[in-house]
Amino acid sequence: MNSEFKKSFYVSTALFVLLGTVMAGWSKGAPQVVAVALGCALAIYGAFRVFMCCKKDGLSLSNGIIRALTVLLLGILVLRWNEIVTTTIITIAGAALIADGVIKGQISLALKKAAAAGWKRDAIGTLVFIAIGVFLMFDPFKGKLAMTIIAGAALILSGIANLWLAHELKNTATPAS
Repeated sequence: MNSEFKKSFYVSTALFVLLGTVMAGWSKGAPQVVAVALGCALAIYGAFRVFMCCKKDGLSLSNGIIRALTVLLLGILVLRWNEIVTTTIITIAGAALIADGVIKGQISLALKKAAAAGWKRDAIGTLVFIAIGVFLMFDPFKGKLAMTIIAGAALILSGIANLWLAHELKNTATPAS
C-alpha cells in the first residue's frame, strides 16, 4: 500500500469504528449528533479553506475558493436542516459500507494475486459488508432505532475487518525471513 492510500485507509477505519461505537452505543441520539458534528466539521473546514484562499489569492475567484465556499455552504445547510440529514445518516452509513466493501474487494483480489491463503475468506467478508450496506440503504424496518444499532455494529465490524485486511496485506507484501 502506498503511504497516501495507507493514511486514508487507517483514517476511514478509525472513523468507521468511532462512528459505529457512537451509533451502536447511543442509538437514540446518535444520528442527530452525527448530523450536527458533520455540519460543524464541514462549516469549519469550509471557512478555514475560504480564509486560506483569501490569504493566498486575495479575492480572486479561483477554483479553490469556489470549492471552499461550497463546503462552507454545505456545512451551514446540514446544520440548518439537520433533521433531514438525521434521517439519511443510516443510508449514508450503508453507502459507506458499500464503498468500503469495494475497497476490501480490491484488497482481497490483491491478496489472491499474491497467493495469500485467506483471500477467499476476505472476499466472502467483503460480500457480506456490501450486502449489509445495501440492506441499510433500503431500510426495510423503517425504524431508526433498530437500523442505527445495526449500522453501528456493521461499521465497527467493518473497521475491524479493515485492520485485519491491512495486516494480511502487510504480511503478504513482506517476504518471510
